[in-house]
Amino acid sequence: MPRGRRRAAVALLACAARAMVEKPLPLRVTPSTTAPMPGGKRPDWFKAKAPGGPGSRYQRLRETIDAGKLNTVCDEAACPNAGECWEGGTATIMLLGDACTRGCRF
Repeated sequence: MPRGRRRAAVALLACAARAMVEKPLPLRVTPSTTAPMPGGKRPDWFKAKAPGGPGSRYQRLRETIDAGKLNTVCDEAACPNAGECWEGGTATIMLLGDACTRGCRF
């Protein structure tokens, strides 16, 4: 490309970039939270069973933690996923008190 054309192309690109920064294109994406589900009902994979029930792993772990007067990160943070972990047999115990400092966003 000849030198003069290259300069013109660079100047044109710089001008276009400057215009986009000064006046960005109005772009709004608003998700719909009230849109109906396809077919009128939620899919099967969307539903999750609540943890617990007599004899479940969650219930046994809850009883063990309560009996030992242990504090868990799950309880302190009111974690919405605690049922999944506890049903799998996992709980995070706090050893130095009952104040959690992890900063989870729950």
